[in-house]
Amino acid sequence: MSDRFDLLADRLAERVADRVGEILDERDAAPPPLLDASGAARYLGVDRSAVYVMAKDGRLPVVKLGDSDRPRLRFDPRALADHLAADAPESAQSNGRRRRPAGSVPSADLLPIRNGGGP
Repeated sequence: MSDRFDLLADRLAERVADRVGEILDERDAAPPPLLDASGAARYLGVDRSAVYVMAKDGRLPVVKLGDSDRPRLRFDPRALADHLAADAPESAQSNGRRRRPAGSVPSADLLPIRNGGGP
């Protein structure tokens, strides 16, 4: 009797594993949703304005929605990942110093420090 349950459990496990594999294959085949400029900025770790500058200069892969003078811009996360991977050897040669990405804009100016200020 135990052999029958083991056989049934094995067959059920195989069917579940096959179905999970099919679901994962379907999910991987579907393209990821496109990112807007804010999402691309978060993904890249830069300001949103830097994303627009780099897209305009052709330094970022971009999908233009529409034919107007100012089409909406969307970014494929897979293309951004490929772009970062292709750019990685160049950034590794920066002798360990961190650089702000080209085209990024500082978010705020620093305030001067006053001497003698205390409670």
